[in-house]
Amino acid sequence: MSSPPRSGSLLATLEHHARNQPGQKIRFLGQAKSEELTYADLWRESNHLAATLAGCGIAAGTRAALPMASRRATVVAILALFRLGATLVPLVHQPRLRPGKPQTRSALAALRLGRVSHLLATADELDAWTELLAAETTAVSGVAIDPTEPRDTDHLPPHTETRPSILQFSSGSTADPKGIWLEERHLLACVDGIIERLSVHPGDRFLSWLPLFHDMGLIGFLFTPLRIGAEFTLWPSQQFIRNPLGWVEALTRYRTTITCGPQFSYNLCLEKSLRDGDEPSPELDLSSLRLALNGSESVHYRSSQRFQRHFAQAGLRPGTVLACYGLAENCLAVTLRQPLTPMAHRHFEREALARGRAELSAEPGPTTVTLAANGWPILGTEVCCRDEHGQQVELPHIGEIHFRGTAATPAFATGDGELRPSSHDGWVATGDLGVEIDGELYIVGRVKELFKRGGRTYAPTDIEISLLDQPEVEAGGIAAVAVPDPATGLDELVLFVELPPRHPVGDLPGRLRLQVLRDYQLPIREVIPVLRHSLPKTTSGKIQRVALGHAYAAGRLDELVRRHPAGDVV
Repeated sequence: MSSPPRSGSLLATLEHHARNQPGQKIRFLGQAKSEELTYADLWRESNHLAATLAGCGIAAGTRAALPMASRRATVVAILALFRLGATLVPLVHQPRLRPGKPQTRSALAALRLGRVSHLLATADELDAWTELLAAETTAVSGVAIDPTEPRDTDHLPPHTETRPSILQFSSGSTADPKGIWLEERHLLACVDGIIERLSVHPGDRFLSWLPLFHDMGLIGFLFTPLRIGAEFTLWPSQQFIRNPLGWVEALTRYRTTITCGPQFSYNLCLEKSLRDGDEPSPELDLSSLRLALNGSESVHYRSSQRFQRHFAQAGLRPGTVLACYGLAENCLAVTLRQPLTPMAHRHFEREALARGRAELSAEPGPTTVTLAANGWPILGTEVCCRDEHGQQVELPHIGEIHFRGTAATPAFATGDGELRPSSHDGWVATGDLGVEIDGELYIVGRVKELFKRGGRTYAPTDIEISLLDQPEVEAGGIAAVAVPDPATGLDELVLFVELPPRHPVGDLPGRLRLQVLRDYQLPIREVIPVLRHSLPKTTSGKIQRVALGHAYAAGRLDELVRRHPAGDVV
């Protein structure tokens, strides 16, 4: 295999791969029908669709929205827009458009905020979109992206002259989604940083069930393999939810070397495998896997290690599952570890965390919380932690994580659709709290989710992690939410805990109350059992604690969660 010209644009490298390894495979797995094409097919089809889109008035600078289903038509359309130098506005793909539903409202808001002029969809979806847009009196033109007859591509602009971009909407765990402006130079800086840190090469085989509207799916598992010329397979996220072990089966079938998922996905796979027996199915073989990134939500070290140990019986090598940290404001990755290096961790004293300090213990104990290290900044990215006055802090002080670099967004789209600078000094604030130890980043909470009680500051994630010792509680299945008491104005703690529908609540609320009181000296106002997979989360899997708090205060919880039939509030 010849070495790709990584100094060029994404399209230049794709053209190189199409000519030099035309048979390299791309797969789109489906429930009823799967598709397969080659790099040569992708190059040809994207150019033909670009000619069609150009005939519809799409050109450099045009903002075009695209529902991001994990399918052939979507990937071809993305590259066709890039060929024209247009701006891609990713939308959550909805098999059925339902007016008034949260995802539909979010999509319409993205169209308005993004000042979108064209919406691309398959012909069978376009009628529903057209009807919805007409009802909203939105001036957006619909364009079909189904396979078309070959068009004359001679008059397309040379791809070296185009400057494509993306207006990526963050998922917003503590606030409404915001538009993040990313130009191709930012995308390539991030992708090349990922390739360098993870030692990605053309012989790697990627597989992902992550949705393409999310940065981890789009940047990590579409643009990264395309950049290096690697084989990749996309599997719809709906199928993963229905059959979590199907992910591991697909990793086995396609001899995957790189995959990724948030913490909850590893928990689901482990839970399903353990229900089937103490050992993984003998048909599973994960010996080809060299990297399973764990990111986009809080990484629970002990849960990750349980997954690692269980599937070691299926050939999973030590150090394959690794924590990482990133966000759309840096395209995707901020910090990463190198493959096949053990996941590092530290034991933090809870009492010190409540005072904004990171004090370490040599051993875990009842007064400590164990956190996973998220690695070092990727090439071209710098990280620091700052206090509330904007001053950089060092260990043992905890601060808000800031970053800057070649992949960082230069601008956000605000409520009026205007692009405004993301920073006044080049450093972008993340809203996450953390600390660097030996150069590695540890995440300890979210700025807007912190609450104070008795002069001490608490992070809900710390409380949630400590409660994972209870056998019924799973990572991602419990939410600690601070709500103000209307009479006193003081923050009080409400716990939401997920349980299967037939699982008795029993004495779990009492045990949760007792543990939080013992570990944090905090009283619990209420424990609310909810059904499994009921807690509201962002598209990246982060619990929306702020939204839960607002709904609780407004008496509108039933709009967000499904209560457990065994009892509402305990």
